[in-house]
Amino acid sequence: MTKFMNEVWARVGTKPGDALYIPEFDVNKDGIIDATDYKMIRNAISQGDALIVDDMEKVIRDHQSSKLSPPEKKIPNFDLNNDGAVNSTDQLIMRNIWIISLDSYTPAMTKFMSEVSTRYSGISDPRYIPEFDVNKDGLINDVDYLKIQKALSRGRT
Repeated sequence: MTKFMNEVWARVGTKPGDALYIPEFDVNKDGIIDATDYKMIRNAISQGDALIVDDMEKVIRDHQSSKLSPPEKKIPNFDLNNDGAVNSTDQLIMRNIWIISLDSYTPAMTKFMSEVSTRYSGISDPRYIPEFDVNKDGLINDVDYLKIQKALSRGRT
């Protein structure tokens, strides 16, 4: 459970007027923060993370290469399993990033996030990959990096 969700859980059972009550956590506006609100918040967060993972899988799909591809077409950091190619196996690793073994997760995450950090740029820069611009402000920067990192590491922190 994340720190944020721990904060939500700590407020389950509170009502307006209670010291711990936060109105924004009463998602269904029934006057009490309960398990229903907790589940709604958790699901909303999970859906956002899943959309980011979908976008990261699309990046790998859009940048496939083989051992025979010219060097300028290869992006080694998208080769998550180190087999010399960016292909459907790498897509599957990204699709299953939340559940793969730690032995597979750690090197894949390290490589992928390294590539994200090399793409800090704006729309007009050839390094710009739209899916890395998570907040859609026209820039890939620390804000996007942290959102991608959080989404890909869900359940591991």
